[in-house]
Amino acid sequence: MANIISEQLIDYIIKERNDLIKKEATGLNISFDEIYDLLCRFYDAVPVKNEDLLLTIYIEICKKVPLHWNNYEAIAYCLNSLYPNSDLLEIEDDEVIEKVIALPNFADKEATPPEDIATAIITIWVEIYYNWEL
Repeated sequence: MANIISEQLIDYIIKERNDLIKKEATGLNISFDEIYDLLCRFYDAVPVKNEDLLLTIYIEICKKVPLHWNNYEAIAYCLNSLYPNSDLLEIEDDEVIEKVIALPNFADKEATPPEDIATAIITIWVEIYYNWEL
């Protein structure tokens, strides 16, 4: 399953949907159905529709597009992917902020984080951690 996810596929989806990320949006501006349609067009075939596969593609896109502080849902997906064994009950806001700023695709490195953004990120991260197991 994961072997069909390539850098070329992710680049194709980003190119086809140049409105994937908006500074004011919390996550990506794309649904799993749209990801599936683009996947089918890219491979010129109809792979089996699999929610885990589509989620993995969503995460790979999140890790590649420029993210801003308000994109806390997309940030949480990136952090969960990069730090799957984090103790989310013990994580400090400062640690979350440091991890976000360290993301290679994070575009707001110089901006002051909004108040309570770490709480928003952790809340989504906990939801992802307990509801999606990849």
